This record gives sequence, structure tokens and C-alpha cells, in this order.
Amino acid sequence: FHSAYGIDDSVPPAPLFIYNAWTDDLFPVDEALRYWRRTSVKHPDAEIALHFADGLGHPRASVGDNAAVVQARIDAFFARHLLGRDAEPVPGVETYTQGCNGAAVEGPFTASSWDELRAGEVRLADGRTRRFDGTGGDPAVAKAVDPLNGGSCRTVEADDERNSATYRLPAAEGDGYTLLGAPTVLADLSIRGRYPEIAARLWDVAPDGTQTLIAQDLYRPRNDHRRDVFQLHPNAWHFHAGHVAKLELLGQSAPYGRASNGSFTITVNHLELR
Repeated sequence: FHSAYGIDDSVPPAPLFIYNAWTDDLFPVDEALRYWRRTSVKHPDAEIALHFADGLGHPRASVGDNAAVVQARIDAFFARHLLGRDAEPVPGVETYTQGCNGAAVEGPFTASSWDELRAGEVRLADGRTRRFDGTGGDPAVAKAVDPLNGGSCRTVEADDERNSATYRLPAAEGDGYTLLGAPTVLADLSIRGRYPEIAARLWDVAPDGTQTLIAQDLYRPRNDHRRDVFQLHPNAWHFHAGHVAKLELLGQSAPYGRASNGSFTITVNHLELR
């Protein structure tokens, strides 16, 4: 099967422990979540445990301190189901934040299900008009976020990209806040040209003038005069006081994703970031 989503789900699955690295650009967390959501709706009594952290994955993910935690959960899972030991079930959902540039990894954040893990949303609404085309922004920044170009932490100067639509949330205050899930974008898009695509990046802009990549994804706009809604790949990241969440939309981000064969211009209106 191309993915677990293609497996016949006419009967409940065997007990499952599913692990993904937040920053795995080959197998991102949303693939596990799609499988979990469909299966938990169809078979609500199925035992499915989810574990998400930064490490033990494909690029950009790196092997970090969480490896020991994952192995302990696997050992307990097998001991309970294969050896018949009286071991506690692993948490329904267990997550840890991504740690970069000396920031401590926070967690575990646990819940019985993914939908019970989140307490709310941080939102931005921007009514201004922005425009970009398919030629993209700074090639050096695109190279810096290439999955094969280093570890999970990608930090560059916080200059705004040319030829992009850029949006900023207010700086975090007090104890800051933690992103735990998929950044969601809603926008009215007007498209001219052929084969449009959007490369979306979410950054943490630090007070020292640098920015660290939090999430990225590629999206093919609808182009049917309806409001577009899309998500970046999920992550868990703490925005400390004084740090700014910055969304960046561009026409390409090669070599993370292949540039379009067409020429196009995208105009963005009434964007919301959640």
C-alpha cells in the first residue's frame, strides 16, 4: 500500500503504536493523523497510541534525546500485547516540542486523543492585498530549508523575502504560547497563469534578528473562486516572550518542492492564520 490509509479498514486494526517526527518532511505527522482520525471514527474502540516529537525520522528530523522515550514506549507496548505482562497502556497521545538554538524541549503533553490535546487557537486576520509570482524568493533561503541540507533546526536572517506575501502575529507576551498542531491558512486567492502553487513557511522571528523554521508545506490553489483553506505540516513549538510568528507565502521553494512548470501570479486577500 502507498500508505496506511490505503489498508482495508472493514475490520478493527490490531493495537497500534504510531510514531512520527514533527520535522520529518518525507512522512509528516499529518499522515499519521489522517489514519488515526478515519480509523477512530469507524472503530472507536480501537487502541491507537500516537507519539510525536523531534527525532528518529527522515530529514529534517534528527535523532535526539527522545529516542530513549520512544524505545521505552515500544517496549511497554510489546510487553503488554505480546508478552502478556501487566503493563500500563501507553498514552493515547504523547508529544514533545521541538528544541532549537538551545531552547529546552518541553513536554510531555498527553491526552486521550488528538482532539483533546489543544486548548485553543492564536489567530491573525489581515485584510490587506498581497501578491507574488512563481519565480520564488531568495534561493539561499530556499536552500537553507531544503530537508537534505542539515538537521531539524533551520535558522536564517529574519529579512522578509522579496516576491512574497508575509504576515506577522503580535509578539508573544508573558510566558509565551505553544503551537501544538497544524498552522491553518484561510484566504481569498485570485490567480492568473498556469499551474499555480504556494510554498508556505512559518517562522519564529527572534529579538536578535534571526528566524527559525517552524513548519512548511506546498499547496495547489483551488482556482474556483471559493475561499482556500490549507494547513502547513504540524509541529510543536514554544514561542517565547518577544518572539513573533511570521507566515510567508511564495510561488516556489525548490529544492524542498519542485518548481511549477507554469508561469503564474497569485493575489492574496483577507488572509487568516490560525
